Amino acid sequence: MLEFLCNVGRPACCPVNNALMNFAAQQRLNTPSKLVVFPDENHWILKGENSRYFYNEVHGWLAKYLQ
Repeated sequence: MLEFLCNVGRPACCPVNNALMNFAAQQRLNTPSKLVVFPDENHWILKGENSRYFYNEVHGWLAKYLQ
């Protein structure tokens, strides 16, 4: 099992604490996992540099595990 978590900070329905707890649990289980947090974004990552960073991380993650 793999887990790629992305958390955005603005909506109250997506508290970063939940993402941190999930990520910590995955790490304890030795599950390949990555957490990316954007505290200044909403459900969609719209800021240019944040969006580029997010998609670079996603593409890198997919390239690593879909060989």
